[in-house]
Amino acid sequence: MRIRLSERRDIPAVVGLINQVFTHFPRSREMTEREYERALYRVEAYGEKFVGELDGEVIALLGLTQNPLAADGTALNLTLIVDRDQRGRGYGRRFWKLVEKRLELLNWKRLLVSISAAEAESVEWFARRGLKRVHEDRFFRLDLTDYRRPDDFNERLATAEEAGYVLERVGGIDDLDAEEKLRRLWDIWSAAEADVPHGVSYERLPFERW
Repeated sequence: MRIRLSERRDIPAVVGLINQVFTHFPRSREMTEREYERALYRVEAYGEKFVGELDGEVIALLGLTQNPLAADGTALNLTLIVDRDQRGRGYGRRFWKLVEKRLELLNWKRLLVSISAAEAESVEWFARRGLKRVHEDRFFRLDLTDYRRPDDFNERLATAEEAGYVLERVGGIDDLDAEEKLRRLWDIWSAAEADVPHGVSYERLPFERW
């Protein structure tokens, strides 16, 4: 297997590898292309992506990037995926050696990886390398095939409030200028994100970085 830096031409293969594992949140080529473009200009954050190539075909992916929620920049996100048909041949171990070399050069305190619960072998593989479970995300899907839009939402809002949910409206946001609107949305996002369990201690991101 030949390891090299990922390029734009790898995007279709990269999307296919990611969708093998993260079936609950399938990626599109368009989404990945937008992320690729943004990464070209994100000079303040560390990020590298590699692919493993066998006989001209991309069979593995490695990504190592700064976690955007850790304000001090010392938490790193790891993505390591090997094509299902190519597992058990030592390709993952070769990538892991590259990870270790990169970590020697970086100021890092925590390494984070997201693994599907269905990937029991992957959980064990990373556990043998010292990683431990810190929290578990749960995903729910709602089938809207038979959904009927209510004539009046007020009754539903009242029911939600009676159940203890606090509903806040951001009035007049469309009348604000562009920056003030973004700052209002940043306030909402920050408040919500602080209430979500993460693998890192969450610190409010500066507006400019957000």
